[in-house]
Amino acid sequence: MVGRAKSNTKKRQILREEHDMIMARAVAIYQAELEKEPTEKKGRRMVCREVKKAYLTETGRIIKLSDRTLANLAKGGRRLSDFNAEKGWLTPEETEKVIEYSIEIAHQGFLLSHKRLKEHVDEILHA
Repeated sequence: MVGRAKSNTKKRQILREEHDMIMARAVAIYQAELEKEPTEKKGRRMVCREVKKAYLTETGRIIKLSDRTLANLAKGGRRLSDFNAEKGWLTPEETEKVIEYSIEIAHQGFLLSHKRLKEHVDEILHA
């Protein structure tokens, strides 16, 4: 919403998405480095440093990258945000439906109780 501060949760979500994007860039670079000859390869720490430096020059923001996380992701590991998303009850599409329903009810001027919201979510889950 315009003119309102973002919640701490939303700030962390944005930061996590930004970190995942930068880490994906680092993984792509590191996997390309693994294809090179051993004498020409850059290590994962060097790749992390270069990606952090490039991101700093692009945006002016500092972001931390772990070389161990880079190695795990390059081997085919899963991101923490993907793992946590799998644990949720609702898919992203279902979550959007619940949000749309909540906004629709609010525009009509009705109060949305926790009980009614739970009933709607249960209807979606049973469908």
